[in-house]
Amino acid sequence: MKVSTPTLAPHAWSERRQAALLTLLGDEDPAVFSAVREHLVTHGAAALGWLRSHLACTDPMVRKRVRAIVTDIERHLADDQFLQFCLRSPDHLDLERGALLLARTRDPEVNLEGYHALLESYAASLRERIKPRSHARTRIHLVNSFFYNDLGILSTDEFALRPDSTYLNTVLHKGVASPIAAGILYLILGRRLDLPLSGVYLPGLFLCRYQTSTAEIFIEASGAGALLSRATALRRARSRMPDATEADLKPATSRQLLAAMCAQLYAAHSSSGETVEAARLRRYQLALERERA
Repeated sequence: MKVSTPTLAPHAWSERRQAALLTLLGDEDPAVFSAVREHLVTHGAAALGWLRSHLACTDPMVRKRVRAIVTDIERHLADDQFLQFCLRSPDHLDLERGALLLARTRDPEVNLEGYHALLESYAASLRERIKPRSHARTRIHLVNSFFYNDLGILSTDEFALRPDSTYLNTVLHKGVASPIAAGILYLILGRRLDLPLSGVYLPGLFLCRYQTSTAEIFIEASGAGALLSRATALRRARSRMPDATEADLKPATSRQLLAAMCAQLYAAHSSSGETVEAARLRRYQLALERERA
């Protein structure tokens, strides 16, 4: 259902009409609730203020149903916002914002500013540990220690088909990550530290490439953070994709990485039999993969 913005918001309704809606929300007939829900959802953002004012209603059924409708509307709005982000953002989009907007399509209570602040606090902790002009490998080892030990990020193929292991908010809370989610989180943290990192994604494998004029190091972010030479990185790629070539070690754009994240979630929701959720993720994936003008 598409959420629209009406000309008359619920707060402008008469007290009699608002009272009638609350009565209908408490009706035991599921068909009545379905009709009221449809009516309120079509009002979109305009209905949220009125609905939220009844989240503490003394009637437990009304409370539950109001919460369900609020979540419905918020998810529709989050869906619209992320889809527009997918369609309008350039190849080098803001990967951190994109991953969090994607998480909010699943859980509309995701607070973007709160997670940005959380990630910045992680970066601030690392800045205190990394000395200026320290060697590249020293920097990477410090990031690895924080990422895999302090944050406790654990990533294996076994988690790939669990949706919660790819949405960034749940990854940050539980520490369990699919290969694509672990790699993107590592990349986000590294970029906050201004490290020269780019992402290389292959099925089940995410490598972060650290490159300067004097050093090239591949980090297996989807594993335990092993540091690899280009030759070893190619062998790791071939262990996943036998016909991999040097070209497959080319860094992906942020847009491509976000599309891969959506593709992983599409597979995870499909595997779980969540067809509606899978269709939503497929729509995002196609929007991100659409050829740019």
